[in-house]
Order: sequence, then C-alpha cells, then structure tokens
Amino acid sequence: MVAEPGPQPLLPLRVLLDRDRGASLSALMLANVGMFAVFLFLTYYLQLTLHYSPVRTGLAFMPLIGGTIAGAGIGLQFLPASRDRASSSPAGC
Repeated sequence: MVAEPGPQPLLPLRVLLDRDRGASLSALMLANVGMFAVFLFLTYYLQLTLHYSPVRTGLAFMPLIGGTIAGAGIGLQFLPASRDRASSSPAGC
C-alpha cells in the first residue's frame, strides 16, 4: 500500500523549510514526545513497581495535570494583549 500525496497537504513542506518555524515545530514535537515518555514510564513505575491500581495511578496524575493547566493559564497572562491569534499560532498561518 503506497500513499499518494494529496493536492493540499495538512502541513506543506515549505512551512518546515522556514528555519524559525521548523525549529519551533521540532522543539514542540520533542517536548510532546518527552511528555509522552514521562507519562508512559511513570505509569509503568506506579503500576508495576508500587502496585497501584489503574484508578489510583490516574488519581496520582491529577496534580501533574492540574499544574500543567495552571501553568498554561499563568503563561497566557504574560503574552502581549496586542498580538492577534494568527501570529501566535505555531505555523503562523
């Protein structure tokens, strides 16, 4: 099975060829992969080593999730109010 490129791709390659956008998207991808790895291995540790149940493991993640939400809300306060949403998106489109 071979996928053929469509007429309008979700992420045009010209976006990644721009040095600033490509670097920022790569940094975002690396951060997301890192967060996934932390959640995965922390789940393994809590369930296999500490013998937490799946429900208790999920509840143990609540402070981390709450801190992430609070940090995003606090960080939003530091953005300049004059910037429009289009210029603050990762692709800048």
